[in-house]
Amino acid sequence: MKSKSCLVIAAAIAAAQCAQGSVSERRLFASPNGSVAANVGPDATGALSWRVTLDGKSMMEESRLGINVGGTELGGNVRIGKAKSRRIREKYEFNGNHRTAVNNCIEYTVPVISRTDGAEQMKLAVRVFDDGAAVRYILPGAGARRIDSEATEWTAPKGSKVWYQPNTYCYEDEFDSKAADNLDTGRAVALPITVKIPGVGYALYTEANLVNYTDLAVKCGSDGKFRAAFASNEDKNGFEQSGDCVTPWRVVIAARDLNAFFNSDVVKNLCPPAPREAEGIAKPGRAVWHWLPDGSPKFAEQRTWIDRTSALGYEYYLVDDGWSGWNEGGRSALDCLREVVGYAKSKGVSIFVWKHSAEIFDRGRRREFFALMKSLGVVGVKPDFPSDTGIKWVNWYEDTLRDAAEFGLMVNFHGAIKPTGRERTWPNEIAREAIRGHEWHITRYNRVLPACHDCILPFNRLIQGHADYTPIVLNERELVGYTRVHELAQGVVFSAPFFCTGDYPQNYLDSPAVDFIKALPAVYDETRVLEPTEIGEVVAIAKRAGDLWFIGAENGEKERAFDLKLDFLGNGGWKVISYSDSERGPTEMTRDERTVTSADVLRVKCAARGGFAAMVIPED
Repeated sequence: MKSKSCLVIAAAIAAAQCAQGSVSERRLFASPNGSVAANVGPDATGALSWRVTLDGKSMMEESRLGINVGGTELGGNVRIGKAKSRRIREKYEFNGNHRTAVNNCIEYTVPVISRTDGAEQMKLAVRVFDDGAAVRYILPGAGARRIDSEATEWTAPKGSKVWYQPNTYCYEDEFDSKAADNLDTGRAVALPITVKIPGVGYALYTEANLVNYTDLAVKCGSDGKFRAAFASNEDKNGFEQSGDCVTPWRVVIAARDLNAFFNSDVVKNLCPPAPREAEGIAKPGRAVWHWLPDGSPKFAEQRTWIDRTSALGYEYYLVDDGWSGWNEGGRSALDCLREVVGYAKSKGVSIFVWKHSAEIFDRGRRREFFALMKSLGVVGVKPDFPSDTGIKWVNWYEDTLRDAAEFGLMVNFHGAIKPTGRERTWPNEIAREAIRGHEWHITRYNRVLPACHDCILPFNRLIQGHADYTPIVLNERELVGYTRVHELAQGVVFSAPFFCTGDYPQNYLDSPAVDFIKALPAVYDETRVLEPTEIGEVVAIAKRAGDLWFIGAENGEKERAFDLKLDFLGNGGWKVISYSDSERGPTEMTRDERTVTSADVLRVKCAARGGFAAMVIPED
């Protein structure tokens, strides 16, 4: 008798083959449970292509594969050989929205053979997960060669809706939403691309494990196509590489619903585990940061900032750009910084320090700076403003993390390219910006984010990796349309291992929600996306840390009411402490306490640009 899993895989293969048409020269590579399949082989023109299905339904239509090296097109007129396969099954601890990541996939290694002379051009690695698929090119070789371009494509199914942002330099832009059939042809946009496929589910088109290669963008084409393009100003026409070439993974995440989509581990699963020297450095925690509310740090005020950080119970205080100009009493900036670090230590607070990336691009200068920071007692650094996205700077991120690990330092990159899962390899990278965060909703620069922005980010940028959004600004002057409860909800939705808040700590200490703000963790054991979440409209998320649950709902431009089911709670009674928008205006909030069980429902009413936040505590 055939097992149920065998029947599921056979059905998936049959459905995908029927959808694809002739498959005599193509191969179907299925995931462990058969739900996801990658159909790989020559297309009607003989060019290498791939297609990804979930439950036999298209998550990405047939799309070109190939890479151009030294003026030679690899993948243009080919057949594929016999694949070798291996099963990957592992679990590992990770600092993020859930504690344990699951890596369960089958990897297939496929020879790509020229039809012209029968020689093997390269190998194509294919990994298929139960929630996605990925491919990469493997080109053995010695000496220098030039990577000219890629033919890699992602093609969204007809009738899909897509979300993306166009900033391919530091990923800090607003999002466009388009019908896949109505893209701006020729426009360069950033990965990842979020795709909603009606009646099927959600897909993310992106890359993973970016190392020793240039950062990838895409150009929009007709019929829902996104074609690979090198984002770098330096590398847009190609770049030099030596020795073997193993490209980053080109990825399709495939999920039936937003909960599975948000919780996907595929991007980090495609990266190798941490080396021993990088283990044990990352210490997740909450931080206070002066720049958003107050600009450059004033030496005379640092003790006050640290005292209030300590009063919140937060672990970190970030000293940002401007500290190098300190000269209190004629002392050097380093002597002033040493005093700040020492005072913070006496209050149980550890210090992160900002540094311009240009000053630590050179390895010798970088290591000298890291050694100096370590000697002062600094625990982390914030490199800012990398100047390009090409291979030279991609390798700088790697080298910086490796050197920082040697000195036992954590790293928070700002002005940066997107993460691609390498925080699994270098867990001392505890945060990264690459997001249009709260500093883009700030009055001194006349910046206001669109109402939909916070409701898109969780299902685009946050799936890609951790993000330093700098949430929770309660200052009335800085709300600019948001309600204070929307800001509280950001503290749940935009968590990060380095959870860096964006307001004066005194505003938190004076808030009626101070207990909620003090209790917010940096990392969680479990995350659930709740109804009525809809990309761009409203997001409602519940996260568990130990025995506590935190709920954050952020609303878009229209006032709305909805029910939040509590069926994710365990048995017994629970106390809900909640904060709701008030009819008295955006600066007010309504605090409520009640006892519930998992059978209960919370009725929520959100103002336009409003929100809902709650802490759920088990009763004794």
